[in-house]
Amino acid sequence: MNDSVAVAGAFLTERPIAHRGLHDVGSGIPENTLGAASAAMEAGYGIECDVRLSADGVAMVFHDRELGRLTAETGDFAAIGSSQANSLPVAGSSEHIPSLESLLSLIGGKVPLLIELKADGPTADELPSAVADLVKRYPDQVALMSFSHEQVRQLQSLRPSFPIGLTAAGSSPGDLREHRRLLDVIDFVSFEVEEIDNSFCTEVRQRSLPLLCWTVRNAQTAARARQYCDQITFEGFRP
Repeated sequence: MNDSVAVAGAFLTERPIAHRGLHDVGSGIPENTLGAASAAMEAGYGIECDVRLSADGVAMVFHDRELGRLTAETGDFAAIGSSQANSLPVAGSSEHIPSLESLLSLIGGKVPLLIELKADGPTADELPSAVADLVKRYPDQVALMSFSHEQVRQLQSLRPSFPIGLTAAGSSPGDLREHRRLLDVIDFVSFEVEEIDNSFCTEVRQRSLPLLCWTVRNAQTAARARQYCDQITFEGFRP
């Protein structure tokens, strides 16, 4: 862990983080779109997003490995190029799949941006360097995270000036043992809210690392989560 980076990462806890942006598909603002990011910015929230690579190696903002849930196309996201991805309407709206570069340009450091790298596709090994190259040119208030220990270690090997974190779930003894393997590497943790009351998360806070949680969907869960973590990642309501 880089102590100076961890201190700089204090921005992660300053305001609630809108999960995949402040999305509302019923209002024509689907998840992980520029519209969802704009809505979050207008409301004063931080933003969480997901990224994966297109067939031509461009980091795109999209959660699923498959296209079918969010677009009219089917098949693996990694099989299409960035231009095709950017032309696809998301959830039948006027929004399209944005590149990470366009999202970074829109936000411009005005609110915190938490980027989760997806590790379930054929280009997962190439994703850390592609994302890090973009983020290095970004002004401020950005952090990267992944469920994948390998991606986290890849990101840290690039010697970034921005925080690198672990996205995590699972509170069995074996799960917690695996999470702890990264404690000396990471700058923050984002843990699944229903399992956040565990010894690993307690140790994260004892080390003064920012502890976030995902995904909070109502005020009652938010109140409980704040007993255990420093900030929430939310959707479906406004905290």
